[in-house]
Amino acid sequence: MKKTVLMSIKVLLTTFLLYNIGFFSLFSNIENNPSPPIKADRGRADHEYLSKKVVHAQEMGKTYGPEEYFADLTEIRLKEKQNDFDRRTIIHVNSSITQLLAVFDKNIKLAYHNLSKENYAILMSRLSTARAASKEIIDPGSTQRALEAKMLCNNPGYWSGILLSILGWLFSFYLKNLPLALVLLWTWWYQEKESLRISNPLSFLICLTIYPLVIGRVWIKTIREDTRFLRMKIEFRRRQVSLFSIISKDELSEMRNLSKRSWEIRIYQQKLDIRELVIRHAFLPALAVTIILMIMPSQISYAHNNINQINLENVITAPPGLNYQYLQVDHLDNTTWSPQFITEELVMKIPYFSVIRKIVTTTTSKLLTGYKRKLEAIPILTTN
Repeated sequence: MKKTVLMSIKVLLTTFLLYNIGFFSLFSNIENNPSPPIKADRGRADHEYLSKKVVHAQEMGKTYGPEEYFADLTEIRLKEKQNDFDRRTIIHVNSSITQLLAVFDKNIKLAYHNLSKENYAILMSRLSTARAASKEIIDPGSTQRALEAKMLCNNPGYWSGILLSILGWLFSFYLKNLPLALVLLWTWWYQEKESLRISNPLSFLICLTIYPLVIGRVWIKTIREDTRFLRMKIEFRRRQVSLFSIISKDELSEMRNLSKRSWEIRIYQQKLDIRELVIRHAFLPALAVTIILMIMPSQISYAHNNINQINLENVITAPPGLNYQYLQVDHLDNTTWSPQFITEELVMKIPYFSVIRKIVTTTTSKLLTGYKRKLEAIPILTTN
């Protein structure tokens, strides 16, 4: 119950934070542009129109200059802006423009190598003029707006005003999220101390004052610890006979403690080498299995309801030295401790597992000798 309440508080805090930064307004501000029409000729006329543009440019060859290219580009963009292309030919618009640009770009490169500097400068001047005219036709007033923006940037005090605006926005954002930070820090305190009473109010107020740094540091530290913990689980699983071997609570506890230190993974690998645990599997299959086992309990629980008898295998890989035990357990609901294994029938009920297994099989089957294509039993440990 306590975990559910804490998780609900964190979800609400995340929702309010996204609202404060304007995340949800992004979806409400999306323009609802009309969809392209479906014409009676199924877009044949539009396709012929684009094809004629490309063929004409190719036939012009070296004479296809800036004026011709930007005239074609302007005409196509205006037709596109008016939503006058059939839905089936939308994909051909950009490809046709690309083909026109290829012809024009080829001519520019030839002119660069063949023309004199004076003639090439004249060509670049024509290009700039044609581009500006095209931009003005497609977006009227864009040239004037660009000039006004350039003059505004040159005014004294412009950049200092921008800086003050940014600082003002950051301060308002800081104040807006201060109550959320208070609830979050108090939640973290209760989660760690299991008490709502703050034993050191002054320290708590200091942390609240600099909450962006405190929360950022905690998140970064948590991400690093979880990443190291996951990497250790993968490394340990790579060295087991079966990728689906269960990891004991003692081994998991040791990994969690080591992940809280600033250890590099190679140090943990050296510890496993000292225990004479050699690498048996590639990294990718171990990663896939680790992720699958993280989400498996919720996916497997419903699959047990229709099974009255399952062959069970207890594979405890840590601490080392324990032998395999093979058990037969009937009526799982009546057992108080049952070392089970999940059969392939159960595993295949996990969504997308067949796709994941196919990817892992095709990409890693030749990486290591002794690779097994047949899915092995997955041991789990349940306590009722």
